[in-house]
Amino acid sequence: MIAQGIPANIQPFPRLGDWIEFVESGLFQLRTGKVEIGQGIANALTRIACDALGIDPDQALMVAGDTSLCPDEGYTSGSQSIEMGGAALRHAGQVAQQRFAALAAKHFAVDPSHLSIARGVFHCDLDGRSISYHALAQGVDYPNWRIDCVEPNHSPLAKTRLGPAETGPTGEDSSALVVVGTAAGGAGVLAADLGPSRVIAQFIHDMKIDGMQHARVLRGLHPHAKALQVDRGAIESLPGVQTFVWLGDFLALVGSNEALIAQAQVLAQAYVVWSAPLMIPGADTEAWLLSLPAQTQWVAGLGPSDATIAAARGAAQRLVGRYSRPYIAHGAIGPSCALAAPTEAGGLTIWTHSQGVFQLRDEISRALQRTPASLRVIHQVGSGCYGHNGADDVAFDAALLAHTLNVPVRVQWSRQQELAQSPMGAASLIEIDAGLDASGRICDWRQSVWSQSHNNRPGSGGGIHLLGARAFDPSLPEPVAKDVPLPTGGGLRNAIPYYELPALTVEHHFLTEAPVRTSALRSLGGHANGLAIESFMDELAHLAGQDPLAFRLAHLRDARARAVLESVAARCGWSALREQYAVGEGQGIGIGFARYKNRAGFAAVAIEVQVAHQVSVPRVWVAADVGLVIDRDGVLNQIEGGVIQALSWCLKEAVGWDADGVQTADWETYPILGFDELPTLDIVLLEPEEALSLGAGEIAAGPVAGALANALTHALGVRPRHLPFTVQRLRELIENPA
Repeated sequence: MIAQGIPANIQPFPRLGDWIEFVESGLFQLRTGKVEIGQGIANALTRIACDALGIDPDQALMVAGDTSLCPDEGYTSGSQSIEMGGAALRHAGQVAQQRFAALAAKHFAVDPSHLSIARGVFHCDLDGRSISYHALAQGVDYPNWRIDCVEPNHSPLAKTRLGPAETGPTGEDSSALVVVGTAAGGAGVLAADLGPSRVIAQFIHDMKIDGMQHARVLRGLHPHAKALQVDRGAIESLPGVQTFVWLGDFLALVGSNEALIAQAQVLAQAYVVWSAPLMIPGADTEAWLLSLPAQTQWVAGLGPSDATIAAARGAAQRLVGRYSRPYIAHGAIGPSCALAAPTEAGGLTIWTHSQGVFQLRDEISRALQRTPASLRVIHQVGSGCYGHNGADDVAFDAALLAHTLNVPVRVQWSRQQELAQSPMGAASLIEIDAGLDASGRICDWRQSVWSQSHNNRPGSGGGIHLLGARAFDPSLPEPVAKDVPLPTGGGLRNAIPYYELPALTVEHHFLTEAPVRTSALRSLGGHANGLAIESFMDELAHLAGQDPLAFRLAHLRDARARAVLESVAARCGWSALREQYAVGEGQGIGIGFARYKNRAGFAAVAIEVQVAHQVSVPRVWVAADVGLVIDRDGVLNQIEGGVIQALSWCLKEAVGWDADGVQTADWETYPILGFDELPTLDIVLLEPEEALSLGAGEIAAGPVAGALANALTHALGVRPRHLPFTVQRLRELIENPA
């Protein structure tokens, strides 16, 4: 019988051996399905497990995202790795310590209360005798112990060390960890120690195995372009091309010299004529989205209920606003890469920086008509990940080539492919219609969202989501477009305001068609909905003649929400800066708030802007509440990264296309925020006592968008509503404020 309070991720993997194994030299192998994608999760999860077991980090070997060793914990996404994966490892470690403490007490013939533990060794406090986990495990079938029917007593022998890591005099994290991965040969350390505070595993781009061939795939400007004409002879004669693979519309160049193959990829494009689906240009996001067919449903409230209609009729003042964001690329600095190799047993091993190795394995197995058991998919760190990028697609490219040629193959995408063909963050349009009563409080709120799917990962929506698979075999089933339902939400993420509203309706216009591939990108719909809601709160405050901060606080009861707003206002000197900067004089400050997914981390953001010949953001302040902080440096890094990325989205980024395909396929046509444009960041973490850990990586995107729009309104005296807020767009808005 499953005990009460067992973490959800434990239930399908109920054996202790699914999570922890005692290995040679007194070490402990920790296993998790949550993978390192640049968010520092390996560090935090190792700390959690070590604390629960009563061991030190240098005794831990972390194995993450290996389909042959690790539990399937779904995707590493949604800022839930600590909340879900951390809870599972903590539970496994606590149960292990509790069960082994009982064995140690029996061995010493004492009550467990007379035991202590340090570095994985149980000590009898009465006479100094000691015995280790590894010694106690001899002859005990601990891997098959069930941990789903045991609720730990939550009083481990080791004194808890969880919470913010202490820092030394240099500010470095003193809880440094060595994180161990799985090597190309099957086992071994892939970590390189870069000093006392950081360890970085080998990048997938740098992996090499014996007999490895390099490959580049040829593709058109449209993700689903088909090869109309191919000059095979000309391509095969290019320097470095040892094998030309032509399977349907899947074209790849293979050779042993990576530099020559990369050059051949560029030259070979002249020998292929591509036919792409017609892409009608749509520079105006609002008009473009409204022109697409939509499936409409009410998702909050019951439609225009009697109560809503009555509230609307009783409104003393009304306001309507529309806000939009365009399609956004991931823009990872390092293009996607993967490596696949045949095994002696006739299987395939695939190394990838995918966020979901089990889902990827299952989808590759269907596309190649192989059994899942014949594929081993191993996560290897990439150059950073913010959602569903090209990692899964390039993994299939490598798997298909290794499967076809029966040799190890490494595939790396080009910059153009990464920007033009990997899934994009979906465009969104939000309309809000709300009323104020005679006292200046919101009396009703109606929100409408137009957006495409924010989740087309492998394993979602049926069909095959791998780009090369459909080029290789067009008969493979197409995915059915659908979105993530509430409460998590895709396009609807954070579409329900966290404020206290007496009458609320939200409707979703789900758009099943898109000119580009769309899928998960950091914060999903939370970015666009944060822009809309927080902009509109400022507009309503102005209509009511109230300070934007006071107006928000008047509509918030949640003490944690109020605390982050009050904290960020105090740190930035909100009232003084509001008075210092006159409206429309080129300098301004704005504020934004959200609780991510309405149930995760809280964030309030204040942004200072200066507008002259360009838009600059000198300072950003953030107050965040993500519950129990496991790795302070990791949390700060995640919030900093989220702020900078959201600023880049808001100020610069937009995918553009013409009839031939995506045209924003390099850093000139798709600019991102530069190092010389980074603001000074002031971040404070509020840590309520006994609060559960919540994610930090995505909490800033929505508040940043709203705060920036509000700061620009303060600086310019006009309201920008449509991203990106480029200088050209702002100039047009000033000249044409209507």
